[in-house]
Amino acid sequence: MRDTGCPPFLEVLSCLLSIILSLAMIGYLLRWLAAWNVQVIPLGVWVFFLAFCFIIGYCFVRLIKGLFPAWWRPGPGDLLVVKVLEIDVVGE
Repeated sequence: MRDTGCPPFLEVLSCLLSIILSLAMIGYLLRWLAAWNVQVIPLGVWVFFLAFCFIIGYCFVRLIKGLFPAWWRPGPGDLLVVKVLEIDVVGE
């Protein structure tokens, strides 16, 4: 099978599963918090909430970078800067 440049299926699936599970856990935390007094939220809840938000962000970025690699390639202006930097480095 030829290389298409797409990420492996299991990597895409694991990112999507991580995002879905993290969203489900945040929903569970919010439902659990509804029974508590808003002013007395334990520190552990905030830690888990931020951890799940971090997982969602990290997996989203990995998914976007894997599925849309052209967005992350340097454009024509960036290539000029890279060439100038290469000339400066070689010239020294």
